[in-house]
Amino acid sequence: MRRSALLVAASFALVLAACGGDDSSSSSDGGGAAITGADSGQTIAVSVGENGPDDMYMRLSQESVAAGSVTFVVTNEGQKEHEFLVVKTDTPAGEIPLLTVPDGEHDVDEEAAGEVIDEIGSVVSGATEELTVTLEPGHYALLCNFEGHYAGGMLADFQVT
Repeated sequence: MRRSALLVAASFALVLAACGGDDSSSSSDGGGAAITGADSGQTIAVSVGENGPDDMYMRLSQESVAAGSVTFVVTNEGQKEHEFLVVKTDTPAGEIPLLTVPDGEHDVDEEAAGEVIDEIGSVVSGATEELTVTLEPGHYALLCNFEGHYAGGMLADFQVT
């Protein structure tokens, strides 16, 4: 029994060590591997932020998962507020139609984009928010639709198999 408790404690310490640390680098690798929960749900780490006024990013820990429950853990590394939309679409993330008449708040025509599955409406600077959705097989676009953010590069393709 004592040996099992030590094994569990050591495993927990390894998990904490793997998840800890400062990952504020500007590498485009997304900051590490996805974490898989005991309920067979999958967790995708998402980093969003900006390198400049017109240079924004969205980095994923991985770009595809198996169908089922997926939790996106979105961390805002930037100074501006962002949002996070999950859109089921056949259109590549960088080719979603823009609004023909800008409304002063959004870049993308969400009605033309595809099926908006769910969203985190606000992720303030320095915050981390979670969104859990059940995804069917197909292509998804992940994006921030605040004015100038999508056009600045805050988007990613995501595949569910």
